Amino acid sequence: MNQHIELTPREKEKIATRAKETVQDIESGKDPNYYGPPLTQSGKERMLVTIQTASN
Repeated sequence: MNQHIELTPREKEKIATRAKETVQDIESGKDPNYYGPPLTQSGKERMLVTIQTASN
């Protein structure tokens, strides 16, 4: 069940914009976790690494 889904240019743009906003939130001290308890500093660092890795 390994399906490959191609994103449209618009979808890619929206994802990139949201990722950039999340990185900016973390760097400015805001908590990007909207659905649960605040992230720990370690959690924020892991999220930044994940976003940066995915965008390369």
